[in-house]
Amino acid sequence: MKECPHCIARMFDDQDFCFECMRPAIIEPEEVTASYVFEKQVICIEVVMGDTFSYETHLRMIEGAILSVGSACENAIVIPQPEVSKHQLDIFFSQGHLWVEDKGVLSCAQINGVPLNGTKSLQPGSCITVGSASLNLMCA
Repeated sequence: MKECPHCIARMFDDQDFCFECMRPAIIEPEEVTASYVFEKQVICIEVVMGDTFSYETHLRMIEGAILSVGSACENAIVIPQPEVSKHQLDIFFSQGHLWVEDKGVLSCAQINGVPLNGTKSLQPGSCITVGSASLNLMCA
């Protein structure tokens, strides 16, 4: 038995894709450079939506772990706002680093107030803004 690199579901060793999240079981990492190496096993993400609602979620720091963000209900973090794309961005762990990739069509996410174009490295304390929601990264 092995774990899916995306959703951490249990899979048989000979499976090519995960039946739980329907993603391939193998991820080919790109050649990239980052500025911060995460040493913790888990990163905590505080999701704040306006002044009335917030919660925390966690991402296990294993190669290929991914957290999807958008307005569609199949995302790990759902932001139900019209200016947020169905699949706005992915937060993922690859090559010992945490990354964010903006895939939005309707609007552009921001990291610490700077528009996100493509894929960027993340550090503890980074704040990702999507619509009126904020995602604050903290080491667990």
